[in-house]
Amino acid sequence: EALASLKLRVSDLVLRAGTWCTAQINGTVVKRTDAEGGIKNPKESQHAEELMIEWLRENWESQAPDKSKRVNLVLQVKRSPCGPSKHDCAGQLEQFFRELKVGRGYAGLHHRVQSMTLYEGRGSGVIGESFISLEELKRSGTRVEYLDVMSLLEQKLGRPLEEGEIDEETRDQLDRRLLILNDALEQMGSTKKG
Repeated sequence: EALASLKLRVSDLVLRAGTWCTAQINGTVVKRTDAEGGIKNPKESQHAEELMIEWLRENWESQAPDKSKRVNLVLQVKRSPCGPSKHDCAGQLEQFFRELKVGRGYAGLHHRVQSMTLYEGRGSGVIGESFISLEELKRSGTRVEYLDVMSLLEQKLGRPLEEGEIDEETRDQLDRRLLILNDALEQMGSTKKG
């Protein structure tokens, strides 16, 4: 029930290869994309953010028709957008936001990226390409936040998650990854979600 209302699946909480992205425009979830190709076919793969940008480019005017009003765009992703050594999803997002504001005239666009984990975040060292990519997104005017899925699930349910609803290993892994991402965001002076 809670997962469906967030357009999440139980498998989304498992932090293996593959990622997803949801887009909210003015508080309404309009689309979910999932990475394609991946490990089996990396040269032909597309990250979830790339697929979302493609969909938003094609459908933007129908989703946000009034350029004179404030438009809030929130992208929620499983892992923070990758940098130039992969598909440069962070750079692509930065370019897309600029295209909407300058090229398409949406001067009132406010954009946020909320991430469940740091891209390839392992251990306590968050200095690296993932961190730099988030910093660059933030400097370009994107509000960067972490996505605390467990808190969101509890909020949607109106109660704490009960023992066994999410297995303990997944919960512990999420908690560790959230701490790593939150530390990175605090170093950047970003705010957290949740």
